[in-house]
Amino acid sequence: MIITYISYNKNKSIELNTHKTPYVLQEREGLNGLETDIKTFRSIAQSGVSVQASLIRERLVTIKGAIVYDSLVEKETLKKNIYSVFNPGFAGDLKIETDAGNKYEIKEVYIEEAPVFTEELNGPNIEFFTISFVCPNPFILSEEKTISMQNEVGNFKFDWQILEGGVTLSDIDPDVIKNCYNSGDVESPIKVIIRARGYMKDPYIINLTTNEAIYINYELNAGDRIEITTGYGDKRVSLIKSDNSITDIFKNIDIKSTFFSLILEDNLIKYGANKSVENMSVDIKYNERYLGI
Repeated sequence: MIITYISYNKNKSIELNTHKTPYVLQEREGLNGLETDIKTFRSIAQSGVSVQASLIRERLVTIKGAIVYDSLVEKETLKKNIYSVFNPGFAGDLKIETDAGNKYEIKEVYIEEAPVFTEELNGPNIEFFTISFVCPNPFILSEEKTISMQNEVGNFKFDWQILEGGVTLSDIDPDVIKNCYNSGDVESPIKVIIRARGYMKDPYIINLTTNEAIYINYELNAGDRIEITTGYGDKRVSLIKSDNSITDIFKNIDIKSTFFSLILEDNLIKYGANKSVENMSVDIKYNERYLGI
């Protein structure tokens, strides 16, 4: 297994590898199942309790590793680098690659305890250390998936001749439906990118599986794009013009809209617009979220 910590302090990073020196990964705890907080209440004369909510707690991760060195000078250099990267004053991301080659990530983790080196049980040219993390967002994320929502229907045939006014080689199919399959353990928020290659008005996307939709009351021109995020505490709707200027257009979301997440397994997604849907394309990006690996 390989665990790489990338600090938000100038993107400094260290890779801990079970099969490679000088930073060796020995053990990791906290990448499996999670604890929950069960909120209960009891009414008058009630036997037992009623459950008000069951909430997943933060994830606690502990990494045990070792540095392997050839000289005391190298030992000091390696330890100095560890203290610099695993600085509790900065958050960071944990990237994980399993022995099977699957890649995951835990975002925005905090160092609960700076690297602690043990003075005992050290062999020749090796010294052991422990690092503890708190992960406010407990989910382990898969690599980002992108589903492109635009199909071109071929219109290229032989024998043919170029007619006055040109020949259409392909058409945009506005009725395309794609399955954003979620194989994670919980629902996954999405990022929607709507692009206009010409004038279009009032785009929308619909999850046909859940009958939830996001409607945007806005007119776009060629080169414009709208980005929508639906995560908890991260609901945004931004307009990015061709000159890369950004405008918040959250107020243009129709009141019928739901900032939906992908439910487990099938999610049949369709896009549309009230005018000129042929100028519209959509990308949906998401990470599947796991309780443990």
